[in-house]
Amino acid sequence: LTRPWVAEVPTHACGPEGCLECRRTGFLGRTGIYEMFTISPAIRKLIQADTNLAELTETAVREGMRPLRISAAAQIARGLTTLDEVWKVLPPPEV
Repeated sequence: LTRPWVAEVPTHACGPEGCLECRRTGFLGRTGIYEMFTISPAIRKLIQADTNLAELTETAVREGMRPLRISAAAQIARGLTTLDEVWKVLPPPEV
């Protein structure tokens, strides 16, 4: 899930447990997985230069962007969602 980034591996993973309130799904409501970053002067320059996506992403991560997969892994580690649920909404990993 977190490749090519380095992320701390959780010591355990949570799974959904159902109740009457969640209709035995283990989930109630929605949880957002976000990828956001600040448009710094360096990022702005890359966007204006029609830079390839890999270079833009690399610069954004270097400047503090938290990638979508890292955000998802953090939600899993906190027990807010499961890997199965994350795979339903994330784009497939790049090979």
